[in-house]
Amino acid sequence: MVDFGFATILRPDFWQKTVEQLLGRIVQRGIGLDRRINLIYLTREAQKLQDETMAIADKTLHEALETVPADKIDVCKEVLQIVYDNLK
Repeated sequence: MVDFGFATILRPDFWQKTVEQLLGRIVQRGIGLDRRINLIYLTREAQKLQDETMAIADKTLHEALETVPADKIDVCKEVLQIVYDNLK
């Protein structure tokens, strides 16, 4: 069983494996990787896919936050920023 708890996610080897797997999938799909110069880029197909997924994510986020008051969203952002800063 794989533990994706907080301690696991903070381990550098967890992210290294994740990034290696992601890059492998990028190469397989031909989305954009130039191994000669270690450059990752988006092909036209990948840019289109990114645009589509970002539009879906925006719509989903808007729907999810529709009834949440703005002041509550601001508090949430402040807390998340503190958590992020503490992890630096």
